[in-house]
Amino acid sequence: MVYFSIIEFKYRKLKEQQKNKLFDASEICEAIYNFSVEAIIITDQKGVIAHANPTALSLFDYKLLDLVGQSVSVLVPLDVRHKHDAYVEEFSHSTSSRTMDGMAGLRAVKKCGEEFPVSISLSPAVIDGQHFTVALVIDITESKKIKEKLQQHNKELEQRVAKRTEELADTVRNLEKVNAELKKAEGEVRKSLEKERKLNELKSRFVSMASHEFRTPLGTILSSLTLIAKHSKDAHTDKQQKHFLRIRSNVKHLTNVLNDFLSIDILKSDKLVINLEQVDLNDLFEELQEEFNQMKKAGQIIKIDIPVETFLFSDKHILKNIFLNLVSNAIKYSSTGKEILISVREGFNKMSVAIKDQGIGVPLEDQVHLFERFYRATNAANIQGTGLGLNIVKHYVELLHGTIQFKSKYEVGSTFYIEFPTEK
Repeated sequence: MVYFSIIEFKYRKLKEQQKNKLFDASEICEAIYNFSVEAIIITDQKGVIAHANPTALSLFDYKLLDLVGQSVSVLVPLDVRHKHDAYVEEFSHSTSSRTMDGMAGLRAVKKCGEEFPVSISLSPAVIDGQHFTVALVIDITESKKIKEKLQQHNKELEQRVAKRTEELADTVRNLEKVNAELKKAEGEVRKSLEKERKLNELKSRFVSMASHEFRTPLGTILSSLTLIAKHSKDAHTDKQQKHFLRIRSNVKHLTNVLNDFLSIDILKSDKLVINLEQVDLNDLFEELQEEFNQMKKAGQIIKIDIPVETFLFSDKHILKNIFLNLVSNAIKYSSTGKEILISVREGFNKMSVAIKDQGIGVPLEDQVHLFERFYRATNAANIQGTGLGLNIVKHYVELLHGTIQFKSKYEVGSTFYIEFPTEK
């Protein structure tokens, strides 16, 4: 700050002088020389120091009288002085300026022998007919440290980038390896799934074929048994009649099992064709009532509560299978003398059917699995069944865009609720 204050003082003094005389540039040059932040050293053609500004004296730690008259090489480290004399000789004949970058390793030495990096600009000058060299010297110790730190930082960054790049390359290679293993595993899974699909198709064809093949002779057995029981009823003893009934019951059960397997096969293969028509539910339940009467146990009562002239645009055959299955379950899981109620109600854009029994009910822990294929409640283990009926019913209801739900209480009974849309 002192430097600028002195410059400002001299400049004001010069401005005052300009009022009375012409501008004197020599004083300005003197101020610049004396207060320049760069070290200025003037040498003759032989490299002898003729003058140095205060900054130079401070930088090299010399007094002016001690420095003037000495070779400029006194400011150069010993190990490069032999080269420096040649540079001085070369530049003494030059007519153009030259800058030497200290970052390339240019060094100077103080009076105490301490070396430091410098940047030097050389300019030829003629003073009073003699040739001189004006050298501007800048101590670049701090800037060099900063540059070295930046270089070190850049080097570390490059090393980190190289390391991260290698790690990324390793990751990519590992991912490619994992991807290849996944593709291989996927191929194996596909093969396994294809084998399983073919096996399932084979099983389905076998079940379908076996069911068809068994159903025909079973039907014949049942018909023949009915005829025998009808035409020779008086000739049979009670014991024989009991055997006839047992055979008929088992034949019907086996037929129902085969029908369930055939239904599952049809649903799985998407072979089922839906034939929509206007179905009179009064007529439908009247037909079903005869079958219900044949299935029900002694003393069981089946009540049907349905409004007159109730119609539903749906598939009659599928509806019949749904109601037969649900009512047969209600009969099967209810004891003798119990009532089974079937109620039909029309609502806004929907038809609701509820089938309520007073049977054994479904334990709470089994209810979440009730519609799963082959699942049977724990309290139904000793009652004939395949565990397919409700699964088939659920599929049938959904094919008709309906919904099915239930409420059940253990040893109290169950109610199944079905809703069908009435819009065409």
